[in-house]
Amino acid sequence: MLVGAGFFALARLWKQVSWRRLFACPRSGWWKGPLLRAALAGMLIFAWVMLLEPDSLFNLPRQHPAAWLAFILLYPVLSVLPQELIYRIYLFEAHRSLLHSAGLLCLLS
Repeated sequence: MLVGAGFFALARLWKQVSWRRLFACPRSGWWKGPLLRAALAGMLIFAWVMLLEPDSLFNLPRQHPAAWLAFILLYPVLSVLPQELIYRIYLFEAHRSLLHSAGLLCLLS
């Protein structure tokens, strides 16, 4: 049901979206900050699990490698990307008239 609602929302906004503007990078090197935060968060989570439950570390890839591989490959494509597209389209297109500043839109998101 949620997938259907997502596709409906995307189809409804499809013609109203300026795709070039939607995917335009605000500045070069924009990805460095999120990548650094993700690496830091990953190291902290790894250390936390090593401290509290060292036997549980990497249970999914060890016990269910096919499920882990399917999750790693399919989740970003089938869940994260569509959610981000729909959310970004809704947020930026629906609120563009209220917030004229790109910085405010980014802060809101």
